[in-house]
Amino acid sequence: MWIFTFIVAIYAMFLLSGCSAKFHYNKAVAKGMRCETTSDTITIEKIDSVIIDGIKTYFVTKVDTILLRNNVYIPKTRYETKIEWRKVRDTIELLRYKTKVEYKTEKKKSTAKLLKLLIGVLSCVILIIGILIWILKK
Repeated sequence: MWIFTFIVAIYAMFLLSGCSAKFHYNKAVAKGMRCETTSDTITIEKIDSVIIDGIKTYFVTKVDTILLRNNVYIPKTRYETKIEWRKVRDTIELLRYKTKVEYKTEKKKSTAKLLKLLIGVLSCVILIIGILIWILKK
């Protein structure tokens, strides 16, 4: 029997020492939550007309009810902002790497063009010198 009373006492201790909903609400408001609990109720009415004994009578009936609620703004946690900044950082690094690779490939292309031009000019100069030497020897 004493085990049962011990278990009940521990359960009561946990029950009484728990945080209330008001405590958690105040804590969330302190961290930046804005609770906008305004809600609008729109009722859609339908007008029916019926002829009874030659007299036209109108009946108004409610067809549907629509509840419009505003959202509650909950600020982002540190983890969510950390992930968001990490995505921004990764995209910036990706753009840097992409421009770096584009610069290197452009540089290789320009040096290859310059090398081809230099080889062409040197071959023309050597050809002209060879022709001049051949003409002078005659």
